Amino acid sequence: MILDELPLEEYDDRDGSFREKEWLRDSMISPARANAYPKRFVTWEIIELVKEGISPEDAALFSDRFSAWSIIGLVLGNCSPEEAEKYDARFDQDDIKYMAEVGCFPDDANKYNVRFEGHREIAQMFKAKVSPQRSDEYNKRFTGDDIAELALAGCSPEQADNYPIKFKGKGIAEMFHAGCDPYTAELYPLRFDGGEITYMVNVHCFPDDAEKYDERFNGFEVAILFGGGVSHDKAKLYNPRFNGGAIVELIKASISPEGAKSYLGYEAWTIETLVKAGISPEEAKKYGPASNQSEIRFLAAIGSDPSDHVLRQHGELISNLMTLGRGFGKRKTYPFMFESNEVLHFFGFEEIYKILGAGKQSIVLLNKEEEKAYKLSHDLQPEVKLFKKLRKDHGKTSNVIQLVEEIERGYPDIIELEYIRGKTILELLKEESSFSPE
Repeated sequence: MILDELPLEEYDDRDGSFREKEWLRDSMISPARANAYPKRFVTWEIIELVKEGISPEDAALFSDRFSAWSIIGLVLGNCSPEEAEKYDARFDQDDIKYMAEVGCFPDDANKYNVRFEGHREIAQMFKAKVSPQRSDEYNKRFTGDDIAELALAGCSPEQADNYPIKFKGKGIAEMFHAGCDPYTAELYPLRFDGGEITYMVNVHCFPDDAEKYDERFNGFEVAILFGGGVSHDKAKLYNPRFNGGAIVELIKASISPEGAKSYLGYEAWTIETLVKAGISPEEAKKYGPASNQSEIRFLAAIGSDPSDHVLRQHGELISNLMTLGRGFGKRKTYPFMFESNEVLHFFGFEEIYKILGAGKQSIVLLNKEEEKAYKLSHDLQPEVKLFKKLRKDHGKTSNVIQLVEEIERGYPDIIELEYIRGKTILELLKEESSFSPE
C-alpha cells in the first residue's frame, strides 16, 4: 500500500483533527513511525524531529522538560540528554533551545547572572564571546543584548559607563563605533537617541548643526537633509507631510515647497513623476483617489494622462500589474503552474516604459531601454494559440509580428511581442488618407 492510501485512522489521535493527520501523511511519515514518538509530541513537533533525523528512540531519551525545539537544538549542538539535564531550572524550553544552538551548554549558561534571560540575552552574550564574569562588569542598566552589542563594538564596561544614562546600550555601541565620544554625545539635543546621533556623526552633522533643524525631523531625517545639502531653513519651508528623505528628493527634482504642496495628498515620489510627465496639480486630481499612488506613478510615467481611456478601461489591469510587477524572476505562476525565466520590473522602473497603444481588452507597453514590446490583458490565451498555430502552419513570416515569449499567465496575462520600429497605422493615416493596395 502506498503512503497516500494509508487510512488516517491509523495515526494516533494526538491533536484531535484529521488535518493534523493529513500533514503527517503529506510529510511522508508513516503511522508506525509517527506513533512511535512519545505522546507528549504533537504533530508539528514530530514533523520537525523527522526533518532533523531525530528518531523516536533518541527523542525519548530527553525528559519531559524539553520540547521538540529544545531537543533539536541540543542534538545539533551535540549535547547529550544527561548533559542537558544540568541546565538550571530557571531556563525554560526556549532558553535551552537558543543557548544550545550557539553551543552554550550548562557549564557556561548556569554561570551567568540570574538577571539575564537565556534564550535572548545569554545566547547573544555567549555568541559575542562575553564570559559570565565579564558580563557582570557591565552596569546593571545594560541588558544582555546591550552588553553583546557593546562588546562587539569594543566598548569596555568603563567606557560604556561614561555615556549619559539616557542612552541605551545599542546606541552607545553605535556611537562608540562611529567615534562619537560621551562628551559630544551629550551635546546633541535630548530628542535624539544613540542611533540617530550615529547617523548624524557619519555625515559630519554636529550638535550645533543638528539643533537648528525643526523638531518635526528625527535624527535620521536630519542626517539625510544635512548629508543632502539641505539647510534647516530650506527644509522648514516644505509641508510637514514630507519627511526629510522626501524633501531631499523634491529638491533634487527642482520642485519648490509651493509646487510640492499644490499636489494635495500625493507623496514626493509621485509628485516627482507627475512633474516630469508635465501633469499639473489640477490634472492630477482627475486620476482619482491618491491612495493608488503606485498606479498613478506608472500611468504618468508611461505617458497616460488623466483623460486617457487607459485609466478608465484598464484600472483593474494596471492594479494587477502593480501587484505582480515588483520584479519576477524564474517562477511557476499560480494557479497555472506556468514556468517563466523572464525577469520584468515594473514597480519602481516605470520611467523605462511608454505606452504603445491600448484597445478594449489590452495594453501594449514598450521597454524603451531594451526595445521590447509587452502586451497585457486579462486573457491572451486565444491570441497565444493563434500565434503558435501561425508559426506551425507558415513558419516565421515578415507579414505578421511574432510572439517572442509567453511571460505571465493569469492576473494578468503578459506576452512579449516582436517590436518593429516605425510609425503606427494611425500615424500613417494622419499623413496619408488612404493606402494603395500594394
